[in-house]
Amino acid sequence: MGYDNMNKKTIALIMSVIVLWQLIALLMNMKTLPSPVSVAGRTVELIYPKPLLLLHVAESTKRLIIGYLIALVLGLSVGIISGLEGNLKKIINPLMGFMISIPTIAWVPLLLILVGLGDKTIILAIFLGGFFPIAYNMQRGMEIVNLDLIRAAKIMGLKDIKCILHVYIPASMPSVITGARLGIGYSWRALVGAEMLAATEHGIGFMIYASRAFQDVPAMFLGLIVIGVLSYVTDKILITSVENKTIKKWGMVTQHG
Repeated sequence: MGYDNMNKKTIALIMSVIVLWQLIALLMNMKTLPSPVSVAGRTVELIYPKPLLLLHVAESTKRLIIGYLIALVLGLSVGIISGLEGNLKKIINPLMGFMISIPTIAWVPLLLILVGLGDKTIILAIFLGGFFPIAYNMQRGMEIVNLDLIRAAKIMGLKDIKCILHVYIPASMPSVITGARLGIGYSWRALVGAEMLAATEHGIGFMIYASRAFQDVPAMFLGLIVIGVLSYVTDKILITSVENKTIKKWGMVTQHG
């Protein structure tokens, strides 16, 4: 019942925003702020007869999945190792703090010089966007594991890898989820910015930037909407589903990174 009410409120909010958007568009220059109707019309044009929008979405999704999965695997690994090794943590922490403070888009011009145009630069940017928040939160999660759990595991004979898999990681899941969620958010930002500068064809960022050159404002608005929808969907599929099966099921609380 509560879930249905939440859905109704969400739909009502979306409809209210669309109506308000339409009213504001009627009062302004259509070239400055396109109406929802014009954006919907442009959507149809980009899907039929040639599915250009779908090509842009597919290319961006492919790049995001590759870059984010690399960031997730390496980020969790580095976070686990540095969380267990105090000396390594002293070296890595300043580096992570430095890297997190730099907007990922700032790396793209350098990556263009080092790697060149194309998918490699975009995927590297996605990796840089996602890796550091994932690694940092994994490390923090390892640090706050209850020592009593670790002692109990050692008494039961769990050592090294088994202790990490059965004690550290489950106990760190709130931090893992927080890092994964932050990582995918930063990865999306990195993807769009990198596609604007490094993509040679296709991609949502590429579509937005190309639309700017032709003053195709409805297509630019469409690109922004698609980014928001895709970001929400990927969070629900990749993060929320794991969160529901782990920390919410276990009665744990998500940490704020």
